[in-house]
Formats: sequence, C-alpha cells, structure tokens
Amino acid sequence: MKLYVYMVMYLFSIVICGKKIDKDSIKIEYMEADDDFFNNLQKIRNELEKKDNKLERKKAELEELKKEIEKREKEIKIYENKISDSLESFSKKKTKKFKVRVAKLTKIFETMKPKNVAKIIENLPDLLVISVFLRLKDETIGKIMKYLPPKKAATLSEKLTQWRKKYKLKK
Repeated sequence: MKLYVYMVMYLFSIVICGKKIDKDSIKIEYMEADDDFFNNLQKIRNELEKKDNKLERKKAELEELKKEIEKREKEIKIYENKISDSLESFSKKKTKKFKVRVAKLTKIFETMKPKNVAKIIENLPDLLVISVFLRLKDETIGKIMKYLPPKKAATLSEKLTQWRKKYKLKK
C-alpha cells in the first residue's frame, strides 16, 4: 500500500511541479494516516461486497418466490375454471330439473280443481308458483287466486306482474 502511495505522489510531483520528489522527503506520518484510510476503505469495500452478495442472494430468492407464485396462480386459475365448469354444468342440470318440475306441476294443476290447487300453492315457494302461473291461462290463475289467502294472493299477483314486465311475457 505504501509503495502505491509513493508512486502516486511521485507521479503527481512530476506532473504538477515538474520536480521529482525524493521518497525520503515525504512525511511518514501522512503515510500511516493514508494506510488507515486505505484500510478503512478496504473494510468498507469488503462490507459492500458482502452486502452486494447478500442482495444478490435475496434477489435470487425473490425470483424463486415469484416463479412459485406464478405457478400457484396458474394452478388456481385451472381450479377456478374447473369449478366454474362444474357450477355451470350443475346449474344447467338444476335449471333443466326445475323446468321439468314446473311443466309437470302445470299439467297437474290444470287437471285439478282451483280450490285444491290453492291449498297446495300456499306451501310452495313463490318462485315455483310464479313459474307455474306463467304457463297457465289468466282465467285459471284467477280461479286459483280466489281461494288463496288475500296476503298470499297479493304477493303472487305482484310478483307475477313484475316477472311479466321484466321479461316482457304475454298475459
């Protein structure tokens, strides 16, 4: 390290002053201070290299984690698609069963007396009743409603009207 400092000072003296400096004329106390300075610089450099290595390891870890997350996101997407397909399939089957049930109930209700139909309708969900009513003639619906409790008849009438407006169905 000292040799390096001497060389720098020697070259500096030639360039700036145009004189050669004798190495004995340089004060040793500055050199020792310079040695400490360079030692500190070397320590700082070593610490920076350690931190840089640590940073590189962390970057590599992050890249691995990123790849793992991307892999899991793809797996999740696959499962979401499978679930979506299953739900759609289930929904179609359920809708088909519901339509079949509504068709059967409609045929049964058409053959029954309105008073008996009204007793059955009191215990059915409104959605099912409205679905059946949408398939019946208005005259038949009126005869059935006559035997329903007023509150139930009013609720069903309101819902039936809303469905017809919403889906622009014939009366």
